[in-house]
Amino acid sequence: DKKGFNQNDDNSIIHFGTSKAVNNNDESHQREHGFENTYLGSYDLIVKGTRQLIQVATFLMGMAVGALVIVIIISSRVLSPQRIQNQKNYEANGDDVLSNLSSAEGGSRTALLALYGRSQAYKMKLTGASDYLAPELMKKLSIFGSTNGGEIDSAFEVGRFLTTLCSELSVFNHRLTSQINNILANFQTGGITQDLTSGSIFEDQVALIATLGNTGLVTAMHVRTKWLDEKVDSFLNENQDNQANVVILGSGYDTRPYRMKGLQSENIKVYEVDAAGTQSQKKSAVQKLQQRGIIGDVVSKFAPCDISSQSWMECLIDKGFDQSLPTFVIWEGVSMYLTLPVIQSTLKLVADRGGKTLDSGDANYCSHSPSANWYIAFDYLNPTWALSQLWKLVMRRAREPLQSAFTSTEAEDLVNSAGLMVLENISEGREMHQRYATTEAGGKMFVEVPVQYIGHYGGFVLAGTLQN
Repeated sequence: DKKGFNQNDDNSIIHFGTSKAVNNNDESHQREHGFENTYLGSYDLIVKGTRQLIQVATFLMGMAVGALVIVIIISSRVLSPQRIQNQKNYEANGDDVLSNLSSAEGGSRTALLALYGRSQAYKMKLTGASDYLAPELMKKLSIFGSTNGGEIDSAFEVGRFLTTLCSELSVFNHRLTSQINNILANFQTGGITQDLTSGSIFEDQVALIATLGNTGLVTAMHVRTKWLDEKVDSFLNENQDNQANVVILGSGYDTRPYRMKGLQSENIKVYEVDAAGTQSQKKSAVQKLQQRGIIGDVVSKFAPCDISSQSWMECLIDKGFDQSLPTFVIWEGVSMYLTLPVIQSTLKLVADRGGKTLDSGDANYCSHSPSANWYIAFDYLNPTWALSQLWKLVMRRAREPLQSAFTSTEAEDLVNSAGLMVLENISEGREMHQRYATTEAGGKMFVEVPVQYIGHYGGFVLAGTLQN
């Protein structure tokens, strides 16, 4: 008898699932095991079939919830008083006034969308989601329209309600589909899985379609936040006994100064640089969080600046910025809205340590660290989808046109040509997913598309000044 098969016995047969040879003369034994194996095979087939059907059902459920969200969004855009007011402003002032929403009253809509993505990641309890202030800040804002000159009006209140409704519907769908996936996994394995991150993420499903199968939204914002938090922490640890600067260039609704303890140290000077419209909206929302006791004193110095047309270094110096200190520049979600010359000049400025040409007679001169290291961490988009005709049209209509996108090699060449050293460049979606998102065990959304999807977002680059 070898491997359950006796080659010298013509009457012996093999049953799948057992290594024992069965003699044809033992009819009762054959019937018993034949029935058992047929039962096990049918059971496994039923489980697999049921699982696949429910996976399809959860995907469709997610899209159904999403369809409702889309109807809400479209209805709000068509019927809301905010849209009517925006149209009046457009007719009265022409195209130029709204060509850059970051500078216009009400600020950047894409910055709000990024905040919304981080908020959803935290509310869905994605692995390692750390931006606990994003949901609180989002409660005070609306992705459908801004306040009118800082005053809350009916249009804004409607938009804020719709934002909350969309958010809660998506979170409910995620939790429901997570539980269904848990039941399926436990039914098949006999385990007690309680993975609350395996459900469908509607925003990622829609973004996946909108970006021509390249990236999600919530996961991309979640992963980008985790990566940048990690780099900021490393810089703070490197300079825990030194004075240093952290500059948030194009700060949008960044919450790091209010949630990262290291940035609240007396040795760390934090500067937030952004267009006046966006900064005004953020400061108003932050003040409301202060009044509720959710955050303490604001440690940041706000420097209003249109990065695309002004010198952000001059704006910083006006706020008392010390160029001689070690400096970390957070440049999150900005490069894609700038032209190549502006990106090149920004990187060159970092390479020159702020264009430091100060002498001992300058008020901002500091002799103790004349060659301090500067770092810049930024993200870039994949040109395959970001520079497609579809997205050019979409973002032009959104008044925040995409200007730049790079391949991994192009991003590195850009950094090197500015005189900076590439310290890290992550451009592979699988690596981003493995390092910062749920593992593959987290489940599948539909067919072979991961629940949390980042795919071909673009990349993240950390660069630093060359050692003297």
